[in-house]
Amino acid sequence: MNKYELVIVCNASLTKAEHADVTKQVEEVFQSNILDKDDLGVMQLAYKNTKEKSAHIVSYHLQCSPEEVETKKKGLIYIKWISKFVIFSMTNKQKFFKFAELEKTYQEKFAESFQPKKI
Repeated sequence: MNKYELVIVCNASLTKAEHADVTKQVEEVFQSNILDKDDLGVMQLAYKNTKEKSAHIVSYHLQCSPEEVETKKKGLIYIKWISKFVIFSMTNKQKFFKFAELEKTYQEKFAESFQPKKI
C-alpha cells in the first residue's frame, strides 16, 4: 500500500451544507483509505481558476494501492463543485502536514527570532 495526498479545490462560494456534502462524497469514494484530513478553508488563489480569486481547499492523506487510486480518481470527476483535484504520491519518509499546525509553528519561531531594534 502506498501513501498519497489528495488536494481538492472547491468553489469558495459554497454554503457550509454544500461544502459538507462535497467532503462527504469524497470520503465515500475513498472510505477506509483516508488516514487524515486537513480542511484549509477558503484561501486566495495564486492563479485564475474559472474567474474565481479564491477557493475552499481540503487535503486528505490516503493509503491505498495504485490501482485503487486510478479507480477512485474516476469517482471524483463526477462530484459537483470540485473545480480541480490533484493526487500526489508520497514516500514513506514524507509526512502529512496540517496547514494550521505549520503556520502556528512558524509564527512562533518567527516571533522568537524577531528582535526589534532599539532606536
